[in-house]
Amino acid sequence: MKKFVALLLAMLMVFGLVACGSDEGTTTDTSSNNTTNETADKGDAEQAETSGETSAPSGDFTPADEIEYPQGKNIYSKPADIVSEKPLKIATVMVQTNPFGAAVLKGQEFAKSVLADRNCTVDCISVDSMDIIKWTNTLENLIASQYDAICFFGVSDELMPVTQNAIDAGIDVYTFNGDLPDSGRLAWYGMDDYAAGQAAGQALLDAVGEEGSYAIITGDFTVYGHEKRRTGARDVLDPIEGLELVGEYEAHDDAAESYTHATNIITANPDIDAIYLTAGGPSGAAQAVADAGLSGEIAIICHDVLPEQAPYIADGTITACIDQDPFSQGYQPVIDAFNKLVTGEGPKEELNYYDAVIATPDNVKELFPELF
Repeated sequence: MKKFVALLLAMLMVFGLVACGSDEGTTTDTSSNNTTNETADKGDAEQAETSGETSAPSGDFTPADEIEYPQGKNIYSKPADIVSEKPLKIATVMVQTNPFGAAVLKGQEFAKSVLADRNCTVDCISVDSMDIIKWTNTLENLIASQYDAICFFGVSDELMPVTQNAIDAGIDVYTFNGDLPDSGRLAWYGMDDYAAGQAAGQALLDAVGEEGSYAIITGDFTVYGHEKRRTGARDVLDPIEGLELVGEYEAHDDAAESYTHATNIITANPDIDAIYLTAGGPSGAAQAVADAGLSGEIAIICHDVLPEQAPYIADGTITACIDQDPFSQGYQPVIDAFNKLVTGEGPKEELNYYDAVIATPDNVKELFPELF
């Protein structure tokens, strides 16, 4: 019996040693296989780098060609198919006191949604007036917050110093609508405002002929773009001896102010033939003309085909309205800013002009069906 127990114990010891040896072998083999795989992966990566191949961008995002872009909108730039290695911050700044600002904001917000899955935050900043101090303070705050890029409405050349501060801080700067051409900004987006003013002047001339009277309601005499339009129109109309300019007024992009000015103009000049509005708020002037029972008799020339203006264009109260693609002014600078940050390549063009589209009662529904 003792011999049997001793023999059993010996067999159990041998079995245990074999089992332990088997576990150690498995561990060693796994480690060896992992090392081999890592070496192979490293070799493949080095080979790809040597051959000039690039790996697919990391992260989940919607490729640019698969993005659902808004119907009827011009898309001049698409985002690079890259997820930024570090979080990026882009600020885009616009005044929000009129329907045009709201239309620009739609483009900004679409850019924000497009870049959200590319490790890029877009902050759409609103300023409540054209006051230069407010704009300067807003831009200084964005500089202090260390944004990677700032896109903003180039309201006035009085913003040149703060723009230079942003550039000195290493921030990429882009302007739209109004431009600061000598500021060192990387690119500008919008319409040639002087040419747009000339087109407006010609439209007014076509509507009333070479004899009569007209008034101009502008947004602000200090705003770069508004002045370009006003002077462009004046350069067409001033040489016409039979046309009298009865007055120029500021409405600060406000429809209510435009209504008041237009009402006063009509009261003081019962035979007025036309009113040209260089900036926001033309729906107010159109309503004043309609309330006076003079729709179609007083020509209204203005800018920006927006929901507020569309009905007045369609019914003939507004004679001609020159559109400047506010969606693209909001969208394209932001996308170009992102592409520059992740690829190192700037915009294809320094000056990005959008073609003027002139809407009239005869074509507005065809050109802008989404508004009806």
